[in-house]
Amino acid sequence: MATRPAESLCGPRVAARGLALAALLHAPLACAPDAPAVEAELGSVAPPPPSAAPTPGGELITWRYRLPSPGADGRPVFEAGRPVRFRFDGPVPPNVLFSVHRPDGTVAALNPKWHGPVAILDVPAPAVDLGAADFDLEVRFGPSPVRLFPFRVVPSADPRPAVRAAAAACRRGKLAAGLRGLEALEVKDPRETAHFLLVERARCQQSARHADEALQTWLHAAQAAALAGFPAEQTRRLRAAAYMALQARRFAEARRYLDVTVPVDAAIRNEEGEARTLYYRGLIAGELGDLQGALALLDTAFELWSALGVEEDAQFALDAAIQCLMRAGDPRRAADQLARLAEPASRRPWDLARFYMNQAWYVLELAQRGILPLNPAAVRARLERARSLYQQVGNAEGAAEAELNLAWTAFVLGDRPGARAALHTLESTRGGVPSFGARFARMLGAELDLAEGHFERARATFDAAVKAAREEAGGLDSDDVWRGLFGVGRAERAAGPAHFADADAAFQAALTSVEHLARRTLLRDSRARYFDDRRALFVATVETELAQGAAQTALQTVLRNQGHVLDGLRAASRVERLDAGQRTEWERRAEAYLRARAAWEAGSDGGDVLSGARLSVWRTSREAERTRMAAAFETAYDYLDHVAPEADTPPNVAAIRQRLAPDEALLVFSALGDARLAILLRPGTGAPLTTRPTLAGDGPLALPFAGRLAGFAHLYVLPGDVPEARALVAYMDPDGTPSLAHRTLSLVPHAGLLHAAKTLPAGPPLVVADPASNLPHARSEGERVAGRFPGARLLLGDAATRAAVLAGLADASVFHFGGHGFAPPDRPWEARIQLAGDQYLTLADLLVVESHVGVVILSGCETGAQQALGAHDAVGLPDAFLSAGAYAVLATERVVGDQESEWFVEQFYRADGAHHPAQAFATAVATSQAAGETGWQAFRIFGGR
Repeated sequence: MATRPAESLCGPRVAARGLALAALLHAPLACAPDAPAVEAELGSVAPPPPSAAPTPGGELITWRYRLPSPGADGRPVFEAGRPVRFRFDGPVPPNVLFSVHRPDGTVAALNPKWHGPVAILDVPAPAVDLGAADFDLEVRFGPSPVRLFPFRVVPSADPRPAVRAAAAACRRGKLAAGLRGLEALEVKDPRETAHFLLVERARCQQSARHADEALQTWLHAAQAAALAGFPAEQTRRLRAAAYMALQARRFAEARRYLDVTVPVDAAIRNEEGEARTLYYRGLIAGELGDLQGALALLDTAFELWSALGVEEDAQFALDAAIQCLMRAGDPRRAADQLARLAEPASRRPWDLARFYMNQAWYVLELAQRGILPLNPAAVRARLERARSLYQQVGNAEGAAEAELNLAWTAFVLGDRPGARAALHTLESTRGGVPSFGARFARMLGAELDLAEGHFERARATFDAAVKAAREEAGGLDSDDVWRGLFGVGRAERAAGPAHFADADAAFQAALTSVEHLARRTLLRDSRARYFDDRRALFVATVETELAQGAAQTALQTVLRNQGHVLDGLRAASRVERLDAGQRTEWERRAEAYLRARAAWEAGSDGGDVLSGARLSVWRTSREAERTRMAAAFETAYDYLDHVAPEADTPPNVAAIRQRLAPDEALLVFSALGDARLAILLRPGTGAPLTTRPTLAGDGPLALPFAGRLAGFAHLYVLPGDVPEARALVAYMDPDGTPSLAHRTLSLVPHAGLLHAAKTLPAGPPLVVADPASNLPHARSEGERVAGRFPGARLLLGDAATRAAVLAGLADASVFHFGGHGFAPPDRPWEARIQLAGDQYLTLADLLVVESHVGVVILSGCETGAQQALGAHDAVGLPDAFLSAGAYAVLATERVVGDQESEWFVEQFYRADGAHHPAQAFATAVATSQAAGETGWQAFRIFGGR
């Protein structure tokens, strides 16, 4: 799509509808202090103790606040016009009946809507002003006698005509008039007016995009609620302030406000509020790139809201989680979640418009990836609906964004006239096009020129876009830079072979731009989809280089592309290694960069419509913004480079040749569309050999260059994104016959790990066996292995704690693990091996520890499985062990029986696997084949020979 969803992950609703004050305290409203002072003031408000537990059987839930005044009966308080929820303690009994006793003495039956054990009840409330109306909910269930559950209903808005009229004007889009009316009203007495008025004022300021004023007013409203003794209202308004801070990229400030809400909500059992705090924390984690952390928070918020029957809010959490999954490169799981995403009927028009925009983006993206069937009409209908809703509320920028997405969708679907027509519509509404939209629209026009054969015009447009993007970015790379360079390269290549050299130069420049840009996606999960989206650039580059006969350059490009996975592993470990103080400082600097970037992006279009003195002023301000953005970026990463230096990047072809011994060679695989490219690199100065191998039916991938391997005793295989190549360590001969009699092979996940550890450490072996105390074969295997090595450290069962294992890994010559391994296919970064109790040794642990261990034997199920990280990359525990300094890793790619695993590992040790792992693996395979054993097929050897 032309744009990704809203900057805040899912454009959440800022706050729910306001509440009346049900109990009034006579206290003056203080002036709004600075944020830390507000936090201290609000945090000092002690929430009232919860009332006595309801009669067993069920309880009223999700009340907004309790009345804390002396003598109050602790009735749960609900807003007028909002449903009351009753939750049963266990299974819903049959024939349950609900009725309500009204204040006037009448009784009315209620028809519940069920959500699991929660009954959602619409209570017909009488008209009330600032006073409160008391009700009793009558519940009949099972053999129990009738139970009465008291509660109170209060108004949901300020009843004063002046406030209502001004607030209604804001909701109708007459923001200036509404704000004048609300700001003209004085805040004098928090008993009657402060909270209501401040809430309406904050909402109107927010709609008018007066972000700073809205944030301060939300803090005023939270303080007013605290002074009036309404703790849940206090936390509710603090969350609104936190959201405004989140939108301004002031994440630390947002977290401070959210921190105040936690103990208050816990004390009054405000589960709905707890869910919203988790939701906002998830948005913050997502903005900072910690997508797995964000998913955990969003999933919890979704479950809490769903359990309460608050479906509208649960959908917000689900929408944000889908965006995290798309960014993390897990589109299949995103598609599963998308099937659960429903349209709540009560969304506001601008929220509903964003909902349709997001859904269109999901559906088209997943269809392009082959996960969902392509339904062009459904995509267009969503975008057209979004455009209509934005127009309805007078949001020209949103309507232009929808139009831009319609143009892009038409182009993707091959409808060039439709794309041209949408771009023409955009030109007529230029003032409303967001800054990034204007640039993208020009780029889309160049794509149309290229598709229609106007190569020179397309090249000129792309080239101009690159120059403009570089000028605007103030020295930083951007998506527009690499996309423009990619377009220049494609235009040059389309012009014919005489232009291939120029095309390759443009492609290489685009790859460099991508790598520079990737520096800002340090945290691990965001990298998967980031590089998936740039796959076409890599394929075009390699194809162009092969067409010119430049095999060595093509190999370097392949290694360069594959290296980003290793870079991602190591980059993630840089942040993980920071202590609490360093992490806080890093996040503070990262926030400053994000704020500077947001300010720069917000005003990048003004120069298109200004002239004269105003244009000069605009250019001066833009230059200052660019300078601030570049300085903030360098400040953040200079600090990270100082406290956590970056590891070496994967070596170039010349360096790899130097790492290869005279009797070694490297075989590199890569997928280019439907083809599989194989490149053989030998020591010396000869050019690499290339070929396009194919699969023979359902059998294994035949070994390429089989006739060119004479004299090489060991072959390193870098399978890349060709999973069939991983089986070459067991299937050696071209006809697929399993035989390792003539040479040894080992897998190398990334070129940068080739000979990462050149020597074996001298420390005592570490043996961990049966840490879960449920694998007797693994325990006996571990005891035998420990007996092979005098001085070995043996950790059995409960002794195999995480702390003990990490301490023993520091310099162990051998690390043997016999137990359970886990490689979740939908969460590749959570690959782990189970230790004692509920502890694990995770992929992240290994990257942070960076221990120097010798030969690693992971005798457990799926300990060597490579799980998909996006569409073209994979990661597993062997990558992490080798990146952390291991010499070699023996692991399994699938489930394997205890006895099978034990038998093969015994053969491996007998063949001196502790010192010569690749040769021992070959011997163990041959021994297994001769004995008719099949367990060897699950094992793979990684790393050194």
